[in-house]
Amino acid sequence: QFISVGGKYMKSCFGCSLDYLVTASDPVRSNRLRTLPSNEAHKIPKELWRIVDHLYRRGGLYEVELFVTDGYPDEVKGIMESLDCGEPFEKVSLHSMAETLVRFLSSLESRVFSAAILKQAHHSKTENLHSFCRLSLRQLNPLQYRVFTYVVSFIREILKHKEHNKLRSVLS
Repeated sequence: QFISVGGKYMKSCFGCSLDYLVTASDPVRSNRLRTLPSNEAHKIPKELWRIVDHLYRRGGLYEVELFVTDGYPDEVKGIMESLDCGEPFEKVSLHSMAETLVRFLSSLESRVFSAAILKQAHHSKTENLHSFCRLSLRQLNPLQYRVFTYVVSFIREILKHKEHNKLRSVLS
């Protein structure tokens, strides 16, 4: 006996490669999606820009415990849908948007920092951290480097407002 199972695959920006996302002209579920030539590609994924822009413009720099407090699952799902379809974001909590940012970065087809680079970091704890960081950044391709610096710049901006958002950087 066999049981037939059917379904419809819904493409998502979550799980895509950085290269695909920067060369996609429109949201991944758009009917008019086309691939941009490399000289016209976005500098970073538009989905990443939309999330960070929303957090920045809606007061995320001042939000208490951003990235510490979980978002609302239904809101996160709605944000993901908006990113995939290119729709405006509904009114959502900043914590849901921050959680979506973490999920987006975690779901990339390949990480911004490869497992090999992270393994080197684990083994070089006794070495000079500054030298290790410089060496690691040189191993990133230009797109990975731009994404990394974009995210780090945003986090640094958040930490400039630690008196309001109660966040702190911790090195362990």
